[in-house]
Amino acid sequence: MTTNSIKNLQFQIGEWVFSPAERTLFHLEQETNVDLDQRTAQLLHLVIQRANEVLSREEIIEAIWDRSVVTDHAVTQSIFELRRVLRGNRTDAPNYIRTLPKLGYQLVIPVSEIVSGDGPTASPTAKTTAPGPLAAPSPLANRPRAGRHCQPCHPGRRRSKDGRATGW
Repeated sequence: MTTNSIKNLQFQIGEWVFSPAERTLFHLEQETNVDLDQRTAQLLHLVIQRANEVLSREEIIEAIWDRSVVTDHAVTQSIFELRRVLRGNRTDAPNYIRTLPKLGYQLVIPVSEIVSGDGPTASPTAKTTAPGPLAAPSPLANRPRAGRHCQPCHPGRRRSKDGRATGW
């Protein structure tokens, strides 16, 4: 791949086109650009490159922070920020990144690689990468968390047999 084609490399993720070289996201429907800070752009590029894999926190820290001493909170905040940018102002936007408890994060939407000369509306040559099989959910993932909406705090609140809150 030539230097020029690397510069023009873009990825389509759902309704977004990401340009790693420019660190921008272009929304196809709203036709708006969003500038990303360096870490958010690096994180998005990393999850795109490893679209079929679950990325652990350690792998993200090693790739983005170059083995600097950072806390898990820094990774959580970066993922939160990336999700916020991808969601935009829409409440019905799809969830692009799935959290797999105790495992890491996985991109859950297909990605198309685009090499073009004129941006996201040019006639691209595309290579699509669909996300791989999702890791099996933890058997504890859907259980009610201790201390949330408990009887002493919320006397009218009840939980059904499957753990869902009812009774408001």
